[in-house]
Amino acid sequence: MALGADSAPTAAAMRISRYDVFELTLASATPYEQPFTQAVAEAEFVGPAGRRVKVQGFYDGGTTWRVRFAPAHVGGWRYQARLS
Repeated sequence: MALGADSAPTAAAMRISRYDVFELTLASATPYEQPFTQAVAEAEFVGPAGRRVKVQGFYDGGTTWRVRFAPAHVGGWRYQARLS
C-alpha cells in the first residue's frame, strides 16, 4: 500500500506492507526547555475507504519527534502531521 503526505503533494508515495510500521520524523526549528509538556506531535492518517486514524507521536531527544503507524487496510493512505 502507498502512504503519501497531504502537505507535500510532490513527495513520492512510500510502499508499506499491511501491518508494517511506517515511521514519520518531525523536527522542531526551536528547541524546547520542557519538550514533554510544551510540544505535541500527532498525525492523522486517512485510509482508502476514508477511515481516519489519529496517532500521537513521541519525543525522541533534541529537536526530534516521531510518529509510528501500522496500516490495517490495503490501499492508498494519506496523512497530515503536526508538531505544536
